[in-house]
Amino acid sequence: MGKPLGYYTNHTPGDGTLLDDLEKEFGSCFENMSKGDKFYLINSLAISLCGEAAGTISNRAIAVGVQLMPVPASTKQDLIRFLIDQV
Repeated sequence: MGKPLGYYTNHTPGDGTLLDDLEKEFGSCFENMSKGDKFYLINSLAISLCGEAAGTISNRAIAVGVQLMPVPASTKQDLIRFLIDQV
């Protein structure tokens, strides 16, 4: 199991925020959330951050995104971890 939500955020258990509600519902490591729901939230947050980022998305990034579709799921997960560490 990974580190708890509070390790990555300024969330304090019992603070009454959205993060507190999520932790109560899904556990401190979101262990009670389905893998599909976790990927959906990753996607939603990434889309939001993409819209906030300066500049436009390059055609190359779009093409690579399409090329990565048939890659095995484990490789996609590894790439997500890698990219998160780069931003």
